[in-house]
Amino acid sequence: LLFLTFIPATDFGYYHKNSWGPVTSVLYLCFGRPLWASCWAVITLLCYYGYLPIVDGFLSARCWTPLARLTYGAYLLHPLVIKLAAGRVLQYYTFSAEDMIYRYLGNTICAFGGAALLWVFVERPALTLTSTALKKGGNNRSGAPANGQTSSGDPEKGGAQQQQQQQTATT
Repeated sequence: LLFLTFIPATDFGYYHKNSWGPVTSVLYLCFGRPLWASCWAVITLLCYYGYLPIVDGFLSARCWTPLARLTYGAYLLHPLVIKLAAGRVLQYYTFSAEDMIYRYLGNTICAFGGAALLWVFVERPALTLTSTALKKGGNNRSGAPANGQTSSGDPEKGGAQQQQQQQTATT
């Protein structure tokens, strides 16, 4: 546990010119990502409960739907894309702005292209099979009848009529 706590202190290097002090760097490395995640969690909850309608409207716009469907696949594939690209280089990386932009765009396009293929050939067929199986089976986990029917199988009878029938049947 101590190793996991203090590893950021050994990872960034202490004596770089133009860098923050050691305490500031350790604080940033230890708390930067958890605070970032916490802030997004707060924004998510505020949108969910309706306190940020403008942000919620922007984030739930239909234009984000294709990206939302591909994001998890890209998340899963991007380490493979990066390792493949890094494993095929013939010389050391140069860290110029053009090279970084080129690598970023190449990795992003390959990861999202692979995610699109993954969605078309794996996710969508699995979703179709699952939804078809759930509709045909009629068995859901809650035990409630499927397709809006009552447990008697008659969609016309409401809950009050059904309770009356059950009471009269038991007496």
